[in-house]
Amino acid sequence: MQSGSRISSIEIQLPHEYIELELTEAAAMGDPQAAIAVMDKLYERGIRMSIDDFGTGYSSLSYLKKFKVYKLKIDQSFVRDITDDPG
Repeated sequence: MQSGSRISSIEIQLPHEYIELELTEAAAMGDPQAAIAVMDKLYERGIRMSIDDFGTGYSSLSYLKKFKVYKLKIDQSFVRDITDDPG
């Protein structure tokens, strides 16, 4: 493979269950319906999705039910000092 070339599924035969794609909360909430449609298609193929930086934007927790997410990464700023913060 040449330097700088893209890896395609033809070059590497990796089973889908070993693939995890990460999407930021901002990207998912930019167009939630489109994100849900893409996540559903990837889920059907066995590709796992994770959402990163959750808690940095204005997403609704109700979307978590609709997103087929394998892993949710809560942003550090949201949980930092959670035991010391009264508010």
